Amino acid sequence: MHRSSILVLSIGILSVPAFASADVIHITSGYLVFGVGTDSTLDISSPQRGFHMNAGLEGGVNGPLECLGAGCQPGTAQSLRISYGGNDLPGMVTVDGTSYRIGGLLGPGASIDFTGSWVAPAFDGHSTTSVSAPFLFTGVFNRDPAGGDPIPLSGHGVASLNFSWTAFTQGWLFKTARYDFASDAAVPEPATILLLGTGLLGGALRKRRKP
Repeated sequence: MHRSSILVLSIGILSVPAFASADVIHITSGYLVFGVGTDSTLDISSPQRGFHMNAGLEGGVNGPLECLGAGCQPGTAQSLRISYGGNDLPGMVTVDGTSYRIGGLLGPGASIDFTGSWVAPAFDGHSTTSVSAPFLFTGVFNRDPAGGDPIPLSGHGVASLNFSWTAFTQGWLFKTARYDFASDAAVPEPATILLLGTGLLGGALRKRRKP
């Protein structure tokens, strides 16, 4: 391969993925706690741009709540989805060294969306059970009240849900859920991609110089 071709290939490797991931903040720590009759809280962080969001949860869309009333029948697939935004997500966000209050009628705002699914287990004679399942997370923080310059958020982890058995309807009633973020980012950081591209370039040049 000609040296110019190697250089073009390496520039492509370095620039395209880095550009695609540069604006997305990957959440690498934190949790969401949600339950019936309990305070619901979101507390998530990322070292990228010093990002931290701490917020309460009010209203929203909550898949686990579908397991109230008659409960969820054993063997049925259910949604993990929890989604909040606007006035339903009051709290504080820190990014780039500045803190913003979110959740008001005017001012900066945010939205969050957890997705995934789980299957209601069979009844084994115990009155309570726990279920764990992976989730994906997406969100947006916008410090501009006019809606410009949104900052996308992403992440993943494991949700742990707790249920109690109701003999009357033979189903599982939702009690509490905790969504814990994984520490590894879903997309490589620009620095990782830089090292990869540099290694490929160096290896190709060494191969070319061999007699």
